[in-house]
Amino acid sequence: MKLKEPEPDNNHSTSKNHSTSYNHGTSDNKDYITIRNIRLGLKVFILIPALLANGALLWLVFKSRHNLSPPQLLAVNISILCIVYCLFLPFELYFWLHKA
Repeated sequence: MKLKEPEPDNNHSTSKNHSTSYNHGTSDNKDYITIRNIRLGLKVFILIPALLANGALLWLVFKSRHNLSPPQLLAVNISILCIVYCLFLPFELYFWLHKA
């Protein structure tokens, strides 16, 4: 009994230089714009309440003027990191909207 050898596939290129071509037709472009608008709305929705909530949390923690407990210190650290993220979010939105 003789095994059959696999036939070479002529549909695929064996060269190492592969270039990907994307079809940006009208329906793809509309989908891209819709997704872009949804992402923009979500990022703005994240930005405004996050700045307000984290600012309020910092104000509540620091208005008491006593030593911070470990959970309060953790809340302060997370709040500061979130505010820093929110301050960089407008730059990300600018570069994302104006990319070529």
